[in-house]
Amino acid sequence: MKLKNGNTRVVLICAVTTVLALGGFGYFTWVDMDHMEELDQASASLDAKIRKADGEIRNIPALEDRVLILREQVKEYVTILPDDAEIHAFVDQLTRFETESGVVVTKLDDAQARQRRSTRRKSPSAFESITYKLALRGTTQQLLAFTDLLENDYDRFVRIPTLKVQAFDDRQTRDLDPEEVDLQHDIDLALETYVYNPKKRGHDHVSIPNEPRKLERLREEGRLEVFAADVALVRYEIEAKPSRRDPFLDPRLLGGRVSEEERRAQQDELDDLKGRLKALNDALVLEGKETNLVKRMQVVDKNNEFLATLAVDVKQRAEAEFFTVPELAEDFESAVLGPVRKLQGERGGVGTTAALQARDIENRVAEMEEAIGSREWGQVITLYDEIKQLNARFSVPESVRPVFVRAEEMFHLASAHRAFDALELAFGGCVIYRGDLAKAVIIISGSSLGSNPHSFSPGEVVSDGLTITKITNTEVVFAYKGYEISRRHGADR
Repeated sequence: MKLKNGNTRVVLICAVTTVLALGGFGYFTWVDMDHMEELDQASASLDAKIRKADGEIRNIPALEDRVLILREQVKEYVTILPDDAEIHAFVDQLTRFETESGVVVTKLDDAQARQRRSTRRKSPSAFESITYKLALRGTTQQLLAFTDLLENDYDRFVRIPTLKVQAFDDRQTRDLDPEEVDLQHDIDLALETYVYNPKKRGHDHVSIPNEPRKLERLREEGRLEVFAADVALVRYEIEAKPSRRDPFLDPRLLGGRVSEEERRAQQDELDDLKGRLKALNDALVLEGKETNLVKRMQVVDKNNEFLATLAVDVKQRAEAEFFTVPELAEDFESAVLGPVRKLQGERGGVGTTAALQARDIENRVAEMEEAIGSREWGQVITLYDEIKQLNARFSVPESVRPVFVRAEEMFHLASAHRAFDALELAFGGCVIYRGDLAKAVIIISGSSLGSNPHSFSPGEVVSDGLTITKITNTEVVFAYKGYEISRRHGADR
C-alpha cells in the first residue's frame, strides 16, 4: 500500500505515540506492582504481630493467676521474718531466754538494730540482715537450753552463723570434782535475722482487674494452699543427759592424770580391736573371691556374725568412754569406731541369701543384655529360666525388682524373635514405588501360607499375629507379638 508523504508522517507520529504510551503504561504498572509487593510484605508483618498479640492476650489470665499466687506466696514466706517492732523487742526476748536457760550474757552488741531504729532507715533491698553479737558464760547444758529457746520459743527466723566456745581450763588445779566445780565456758555467738521491706506500690506495680474475686477463685481451687504448705514451723525437743561428760571439757582436768597402768590397759584394748578389725577386712576380701554360691553364703553369714560381735564391743567402749587418754581416744574414733560404723552401713542390706540372690540376678541380667546385642535369643531365654529358678527358691528383694522387670522384658523380646524365626518365611519379588512406600508390594511364601506364594503390602496380615508395617528396598518390617521385627528380603525389584 502506498501512502502519500503527509499520511506517512501521521502514521509515524501515531506509532511513536503508541509506543511511548505503552512504555509509560508498562513503567507505571511495574512501579505499582513493586509498591503492591511492599504492601503485601507490610501486611504479612502486621498479621504476624497481630497473631503474636493474640497469643499474649490469651496468656493474660494464666499470667495473672501466676502473679497472684506469687504475691500470696511472698506473704506466707515473710511471716517467718520479724517486723520492725519485733526487732526492737528482740533484746527483751534474749533477756528472758537468759533467765530461763541460766546462761549469763556478759556482752550484747545490738548496734545495727539500734541504728535502724534511730535513723528509721530502711535498706533498699527487700530483705535486710540484722545481726546481734553476744558473749555468754555458762555450761554446755545451759548453752543448749539457750539455743533451744531460740529455736522453739521464738517463731521468727533466726540463725547462728558463728559460734565460738572457749572451754573451761584450769590447769593449775588438780583432781577436780566435776560436781563441785562450776564448769562454765566462755561463748561468743552471733544471731542473725532478716527484716522484710515491702516495696511501696508505684508505677512498677501491676494492678490486676477484679483481684479479690480472682484470689477467691484460686483459693477455692486450692492453688494457694500448695504454696502456703511450704512454710511450716518445725520444733525440736532437747533431751538433757546430765550424766554425759561435757564434750568441751578436757578429761585430763578431772580426777587427776591417768596412771601408766591404765594407759597400758587402754593401749592393749585398742590394739586388740584394731587386730580384730584387720582380720575382718581380710575375711571380706576373701569373701568377694568365692565363686561357689553355697560356700559364699556360708562365708557371708560368718563375716556378718563377726562384724556384729565386733560392733557390740566397739559400741560398749564408746558409750562407756573407756579411752580417757586423749591420743588413744582419737585413735579409737578414727581407726576403729569410724571404720566399723562404715562397714555396718555398707553391709546393712546384706541378708546373706537375699544379697547373694540379688547379686546373681544382676549378673545374669547383664549377660542377657550382652546376648540381646549379639541376637543370641536362646541364650537370653536360658538365662531368664535361671533367674526364675532363683526367684522360686527365694523371694526377690525389693531393690532388685526393677532389674527383674528388665529381665522379663528381654525374655519377651527374645521369645518373639525366636518364634518369628520359626515361621520360615521366604521372600520373592518386590515392587517399590518411588516416593510412596505405602504402595510397595512383596511376594512371601512359607509353610504357614500354603503352597502358593502371596503378595502383600504394608498394613496387610501375613498370617495369624503377623502384620507387615513397612517395605523398603532392603528389608521388610513386621509387627509380631507387640514388637517390630525387620528382615532383609534380598528380593528382585
